Amino acid sequence: AQYWGVSSKHLYKQINAGTLPAIRLGPRLVRIRTSEALKFEHIAKMTAAQSGENEQPAERPVRRNSRTS
Repeated sequence: AQYWGVSSKHLYKQINAGTLPAIRLGPRLVRIRTSEALKFEHIAKMTAAQSGENEQPAERPVRRNSRTS
């Protein structure tokens, strides 16, 4: 969501509508394949430039869950 400059709520709406295919791996974990994200980006005419970034989604670092309790 941050990459495209939209809210996560917007992306969840797209996933629920079937516009953006995703896999639910748990109650709070959703994954989108890079190829599906690129297709969605092309169809929706969204670009990284709109959000002020110049890198492709595949090059973004993977964020690990770093909860500390």
